[in-house]
Amino acid sequence: MDNLVLIGSPISDKSELYNALTTNKNIGKVIREDIKGDKLSNPQSESEFFEGGKQNSTDAGPHFDLARPGATADKKIGELGDKLKKEGVK
Repeated sequence: MDNLVLIGSPISDKSELYNALTTNKNIGKVIREDIKGDKLSNPQSESEFFEGGKQNSTDAGPHFDLARPGATADKKIGELGDKLKKEGVK
């Protein structure tokens, strides 16, 4: 696999799983994009993970900022797409 893209991932960048992904010889590059203000993106503790779940218990939560319809999300999606292309994602 050339690229593994994690967008808003609830996997901590300090976890054993994340370490296993970033050191896996079958994965060329792990690209991580945490969502600003989203407590579910890259939680650093179990309590942060649960806080993120509460924060995002409706579609209005920031975890869905790159998924909801509308011009604001479209702009964010486009910006992320451009960034991923620069990272080599096709």
